Amino acid sequence: MINVKPTKCVLLLFLLLLSLFSCKAENKIQTIAQQVSEEIMEQYEPLEGVMTLVADAKTGEVIASVDLGGTGDNRSETYTYEPGSVFKIFSISSAMFLPNGITSDSKFNCEGFYDKVKGNPIKCIKVHGEIDTGDIIKYSCYSGTCSAVETVTDKELHFMLSQFGFRVLPPEEWSERSKYTVALGQGIAVTVKQMVKAATVFANHGMLGAGEMEVVSPKVADDMLLMMEKATQPDGIARLHGVKDCRVAIVPGTAQWYDPETKTYSDNKFVASALAIFPVEEPRYIVYNVVLHPSKGGITTGTGICVPAVGKIINEVIRK
Repeated sequence: MINVKPTKCVLLLFLLLLSLFSCKAENKIQTIAQQVSEEIMEQYEPLEGVMTLVADAKTGEVIASVDLGGTGDNRSETYTYEPGSVFKIFSISSAMFLPNGITSDSKFNCEGFYDKVKGNPIKCIKVHGEIDTGDIIKYSCYSGTCSAVETVTDKELHFMLSQFGFRVLPPEEWSERSKYTVALGQGIAVTVKQMVKAATVFANHGMLGAGEMEVVSPKVADDMLLMMEKATQPDGIARLHGVKDCRVAIVPGTAQWYDPETKTYSDNKFVASALAIFPVEEPRYIVYNVVLHPSKGGITTGTGICVPAVGKIINEVIRK
């Protein structure tokens, strides 16, 4: 039998078919992201719309991007907002990485509030009692988050968040509360693309994007991914994801909206979001859904709105 090496034409044909298959898959992801976003617009009527991004978990390269309710231009790189407690994955992993910070086994006690700060206590969503670092992510514990960053300095937290790619006010301009509020995603402005790019650190064993730089150690990144997965357990904050046959790491967030006119946080306007990385064992995708000021349906949280939405997208992606 004569072995015939593939010709350039055969190779080119193979590459063309591969490209067509890839484009078809990406078009399907774009379609489902669009459908889910439209469903959110109809069901919750967010006053400033919804943004959904699906990206390559290793590089942060955009696979699908949807922006509804805006001015027409895609706002994923330009619209800034306070992300809320979804941001704690970056602040907690920073505290885990810093030498005088915490470990994945550190213990905390949540009494339903954190009062070691000037001004009003920072309220938690409930009393969680004795918890460890993973439980902070699993239950979205505000008190635990504050206790965790108590172990690091303003400058250290600022440096770490900058390494993730966020633009943070200089620590010299922080108030006595800033370290704690920033750790919870309030008092810091981000874009959708910044959040997704920063999340590649957890899919890349600590490396940002396509090996640009190491932000945290492989152990810290891998531990955080597993902590995010625990949030999908029956008693976790992201239990409503509705995904089967795929290990998912997901964290939701809800932020009060800052009104620049009154210079206060609104009592009835919120930013709901959820960020997911999957599959956990070999991350391929990041899905991030942000809903700006839901005004209908009686639900305003990332857990109630965005976690199920992200789950719908993930279910379609794993079927493609």
